Amino acid sequence: MSRTSLSTTARTIIKNRIKRHPDRDPDFDISKAKVADLIQAAMLLRLDLPVAEECDFYEGLRKRKVGPADAMIETDRMAQTMGCGGAGLAQLVGAPDGVEETEDNQTDENPTSEDAPNVVPASSEEDTTPEAKTRADVDRVMEPLAKGDVAALRTGIEELAARANAPHPEPAPARVIYRTTVDPSKVSGQVPTAQGFKLVEDQPFDCDDHGVDLRGLSLELYDSETAPEPLEDYVWPADTALALAALSHGQHVYLAGPAGTGKTEFARQIAAHWNRSFTRISFTGHTEAPVLVGGYGLKDGATVWKDGQLASAIRIPGNVILLDEPSFATPGALAVLQAVLDSDRALHVDETGEVIPVADDVLFIAADNTAGTGDMSGAYEGTRILNRAFLDRFALTVEVDFLSPGQEAALIHGRTGLPKKRANKLANFAAVTRTKAEEAEVSHGVGLRRLLACAILLQSGADPDRAFKVSVLSTAPRDDQETLRQLWVTQKGGDV
Repeated sequence: MSRTSLSTTARTIIKNRIKRHPDRDPDFDISKAKVADLIQAAMLLRLDLPVAEECDFYEGLRKRKVGPADAMIETDRMAQTMGCGGAGLAQLVGAPDGVEETEDNQTDENPTSEDAPNVVPASSEEDTTPEAKTRADVDRVMEPLAKGDVAALRTGIEELAARANAPHPEPAPARVIYRTTVDPSKVSGQVPTAQGFKLVEDQPFDCDDHGVDLRGLSLELYDSETAPEPLEDYVWPADTALALAALSHGQHVYLAGPAGTGKTEFARQIAAHWNRSFTRISFTGHTEAPVLVGGYGLKDGATVWKDGQLASAIRIPGNVILLDEPSFATPGALAVLQAVLDSDRALHVDETGEVIPVADDVLFIAADNTAGTGDMSGAYEGTRILNRAFLDRFALTVEVDFLSPGQEAALIHGRTGLPKKRANKLANFAAVTRTKAEEAEVSHGVGLRRLLACAILLQSGADPDRAFKVSVLSTAPRDDQETLRQLWVTQKGGDV
């Protein structure tokens, strides 16, 4: 964007930023300000003039029917993420008061030399307006006419006609932007606030992008005081890019895979990398609707309402909510979840009449040992087939599998300090048990949690056979124990 001229969109953006800036001159009349005045005011407030990317972003939101106030706020956040807007922009992000509601209707003419005598006119070397491009196309097409080349003239006209009649590309889906009011008195602890978009491509995701353009993906960064810590050694699932594409558009993701494959950690690490709070809601066969919604109880002798796990979790802006093992949930609990996961994004509390909207940027991730269609292996007793209405609320199902022996050995070594040779033996033993599970000789293979527990004991000097018994064998199903013990002996696990 040239500093000597401003497009209508650029003037809209800079006028709104000046008006909302807490340090602006209250006597400065923005509505009558010329471009030179706007530039001077912006410089005093340490605001840079909007660049083309900011203008395009704002115009894109407005074309998608996003209101001017929300479009302005999102543009500010995007600019801050890109490092645009100047130092003064930091005082505006998160403080939308004063955003113009009718700024797109302004029809200021570009300044003349009389309007802004100290401003040098924009370079006229190349006029890139639509009108100029149209004139250039016509001149190019008509050029053969002077030479009497009718065939070339016809070809040029056909090209213009083809371009005019070409179907317009489908517009990109609008980013879901919610604006809910949070009651701080109903949130336990800090109410996290958004800090602007943080790009996916800036995160250390070492996985196949499957053709997904990571440059176009971002999630809101928050300032949660309870955000988990990022794990540098976490191995992201193969379909991470696909999951992030869905999450960045406010869609829900379902993770399916055996126990101990890192499904829970996936959700926790999403929260960690975007500094968000994290809530894990675990389901059992006894999880009924009141556990999620809440109920009345006594406090200091008075009857008061207490939010349930889900009700309290959806009040927190930016919260990453893990729905853990929903295949264990009762039909009543699933009905509550379906309402919240629907496009209405709200929980209706019949007892109090309150409608609790899901706070801004809350993400829902489900993690289950089954894909919701039942457990054919018999390894996960008590699971149910989830109804189609519930599963349809998830944009995609990501299969999360065990790590390779090499990846697992590196993780064991890094987290427990167990020497690499011994870590390799543990990982290879686990790989054999998983193969036996596929062959139905055991109900399921040994997962990473059991390996880490065993590795800690080994690193502490425990007898290998005893460490294996208390950390792995004693937790396995009774029908699997003898087979696992024999595999441990066969694989020389006792030599670890």
